[in-house]
Amino acid sequence: MKRQFLCTIFSLFLAMTLLTACSNKEADTYDHDGEPVHLTEYQGKWIVVNYWASWCAPCLKEIKELNKLYDKYHEQGVEVLGVSYDPLSTEQIEEFKQLYHVNYPMMQSFPHQKYGVKAVEVVPTTLIIDPKGHLRQELLGPQTLASLEAEVKLTKREYRIRNEITSSNSR
Repeated sequence: MKRQFLCTIFSLFLAMTLLTACSNKEADTYDHDGEPVHLTEYQGKWIVVNYWASWCAPCLKEIKELNKLYDKYHEQGVEVLGVSYDPLSTEQIEEFKQLYHVNYPMMQSFPHQKYGVKAVEVVPTTLIIDPKGHLRQELLGPQTLASLEAEVKLTKREYRIRNEITSSNSR
C-alpha cells in the first residue's frame, strides 16, 4: 500500500514537472492581446500570413478579402494570420482590429526566418505555408479573394500531387 502511494505521488510529481516544462516553452510570437503563440498550434493547417501596415491603403482594402477567405475556409483547415509591419502596441493592434472589423487573428510579429523568408520589405506581402510548415508561395502586393483562393487551391493541388508521388515512390 505504501509503495503504491509513493508511486502515485512520484507519477503526479513527474506529470506536473513535464507540464510545467512544456508550458514554459518560449513563444514563437505574440497575438494582438499579447498572449504567447506557438506555431505548433497551426500544425497540419494551411497558413496564410498577411503582412500589413496601418498607413498602407492597399493593405486596408485587402482586409475585406482576407476576412472573406477566413470565413470561407477556416473550417476547412486554412488559417489566416495578420502581421503588423509597424511596431504597434497590443492596444493599437486591438484598436485597428476593431476599427477595420478584422475577424482573423493578428500577430505582433511572425518568425519568417523559420520559413526561409527574408524580412518583409513590401506591404502587403502574403505568405502561404503548407500543413508541414513549408513556404509554398510569397505574394507581393494586394490580393483579392479570387487571387487568394486560386493560390491556395493551386498550392494545395501541387502539395497533394507531390505527396501522392512521394508515397507511390516509397512503395
